[in-house]
Amino acid sequence: MAGIRLALRGRKQLREQGRPAQGRVVGTRTLWWLKVNTKPVRRHMADGARFPHAVTFSYQVDGRHYTGRDLLNWSVRCPAAGEPVQVRYDPARPERCVLLPPPAALDTL
Repeated sequence: MAGIRLALRGRKQLREQGRPAQGRVVGTRTLWWLKVNTKPVRRHMADGARFPHAVTFSYQVDGRHYTGRDLLNWSVRCPAAGEPVQVRYDPARPERCVLLPPPAALDTL
């Protein structure tokens, strides 16, 4: 459990203090096996079910191209392939990155 907390703390720090870069979505997937129930009582299996999105994106730092993957919360609109996105990366290790959710997000991961 401590490893998970450390990883989440690192992501939060990277999101707040990382260097910004402009990225472009390469592909997306809806993670159907990670169902989030939003209703306490459901009438059928998909009633109130929401699913997060896995987004693959590319970005460039100092002339080198990088590819990253991140998850977006179910409450965030899933970007389409080719759409520009905001990325934050670690200047010491540019391959470490996080995807910033759009400003209209209800909730962030």
